Amino acid sequence: MNIPHLPDAELEVMMIVWHCTPPITVAEIYDQWQFDAIKTNAAQQCKATRQCKATRRCKATRRCKATLHTLLERLTGRGFLEMEREDSPAPNPRKVYRPLIGEEDYRRFASHSFVERVCRGSWKKLVASLIDSDELGDEDIAELEEMLHNRKNKE
Repeated sequence: MNIPHLPDAELEVMMIVWHCTPPITVAEIYDQWQFDAIKTNAAQQCKATRQCKATRRCKATRRCKATLHTLLERLTGRGFLEMEREDSPAPNPRKVYRPLIGEEDYRRFASHSFVERVCRGSWKKLVASLIDSDELGDEDIAELEEMLHNRKNKE
C-alpha cells in the first residue's frame, strides 16, 4: 500500500477522525478541531492578547469551516477518507466520513519515512537520539525494555 505523506493540517484532521467512531459528520469533526485549537493555543495566545475569558474563545484560535471542508476534500481525494451523504429527507443530506487508511498503518508509514529521511535508514540512530535527548523517563524505558524483551522472545 502506497501511503502519501500528510501535511500537519491534514494529519490533525485525520487524528480527529481516527479517534471517533465512524461515520463522523463534518460538525463533529469541526467541534473537535475547534476544541483542539483552543486547548493547544489558548494558553499561549490568551496571555499575549488578553482576549480570552473562561466563557469565550480567543479570536486567534477560531478556525474557518471552509478550511475544514477544503482539508476534508483533500483527504478524500488522496484516499484517506471516504465521504457519503446520509440518507435523509432533508434537501441537503449531511456528509459523513470514514477513514480508509488506519492510524496504525499511517504511523508505520510515517515512522519508516522519518527513519529513512532523517536517520538514513538506521533505527539504531533513532533510538540512540531518543536516549541521548533525556526525553525518556523511567516508565518509558521500562515499557521499551518490556517491548524489546517480548519481541526478542517472539522470534
